[in-house]
Amino acid sequence: MTRRCERCGAPIPGHKRADAVYCSKTCKNTDYGEILAAGRIDDKRDRAPCLHCGAPIPPEAPANRRFCSITCQRLARRVRDKAARVQTCPVCGKTFNASIPDQTCCSHACAAVYRREAGPRPCQCCGKEIPAPLPEQKWCSSRCRERAWKIRRRKG
Repeated sequence: MTRRCERCGAPIPGHKRADAVYCSKTCKNTDYGEILAAGRIDDKRDRAPCLHCGAPIPPEAPANRRFCSITCQRLARRVRDKAARVQTCPVCGKTFNASIPDQTCCSHACAAVYRREAGPRPCQCCGKEIPAPLPEQKWCSSRCRERAWKIRRRKG
């Protein structure tokens, strides 16, 4: 009676141990790899569903996957980004989706009103009044801006 390989069914060579079940290292490694992969897949069957649509995540997918597909991942990112861009205009109170991160007003007209409402304020370098500054404007001229930069550079 010849012994047969559990993997491929080929006869096991006579020089192998009496309890050998595989004909070669290739058959053994292939079979063990499939057993390990099946165990990993069984471990992944009970994981959380897709964060976007709630569908189950395929067990063949990597263990750290949070979405069932690339489409769901992109849709979730789009929803998240759109929610992050919703802002309220400080002039008219209307909610809008900001097209750039620094956008504070819903329109050019509201932005002009917002700048005018900021009112005059003193230059942080020379103290001269800036007549209609932008909300983030700190200096009255490029000369004062450069002078302030040189002072900061020396301090630091």
